[in-house]
Amino acid sequence: VTRFSYCMETIIQAGNKRMKIASVPIVLRRRDLRRADLRSALLISADLSRVDLADADLLGADLRDAAVAGADLTRALFLGQAQVNAMRGDASTRLPDGLARPAHWR
Repeated sequence: VTRFSYCMETIIQAGNKRMKIASVPIVLRRRDLRRADLRSALLISADLSRVDLADADLLGADLRDAAVAGADLTRALFLGQAQVNAMRGDASTRLPDGLARPAHWR
């Protein structure tokens, strides 16, 4: 099982309050993410173009606006329709049986 860090964040502390002031997504396109532990990962706007997510655990992963053009999601674990609907895919994105291609994908 592989764990990754997905965002670099700048945190400032003012008194007893911590505030995130910047978040820069790490580009993961064309990476081998097979068997990766992405459970509850914050992958908002992540570039997952052309990745292979075979046996990657996506339970609770936040994939809002994640770019998955050309990605192979056919064997991703715990991928739900709501997650797929929140992603940005295209005609070359491969989905598991039972999940529908969203209308907004080109």
